[in-house]
Amino acid sequence: TKYAASISGDNVTVTESPSGAFVSSEAGVLRFGALPSDVERMDPSVPSALALSQNYPNPMQTSGAFTYTVPRASQVVIELFDMLGKKVSTLVDEAQDAGSYRYAFRDSALPNGVYLCRLRANEHSVTRLMTVAR
Repeated sequence: TKYAASISGDNVTVTESPSGAFVSSEAGVLRFGALPSDVERMDPSVPSALALSQNYPNPMQTSGAFTYTVPRASQVVIELFDMLGKKVSTLVDEAQDAGSYRYAFRDSALPNGVYLCRLRANEHSVTRLMTVAR
């Protein structure tokens, strides 16, 4: 069984979902097991290269954000890995138009540590380190 979570203000609703995703105009796409997040398109101009900014703040305690750019329409995947290479979470896995995006996340379950945040689009990828310290 797949589940989906939706966030509205301080309320979290978890429901069964055949696709494992819940679409909300307020909260973006949330997937059970992923960090609750919002993906916001920032700049409609077309960037020249795939890029992933360092998350802010770093280290983060309970929430953070980063921006990324996609040079052409593609399937965008952003994943977190622990330092042993084990995938911890898939943050984004969706088709996106070329442009700049901001990803905001709130974490309640990610333990302290250093993680690799990898952005993939088409045949290219970019990776940044992210530290969680409470």
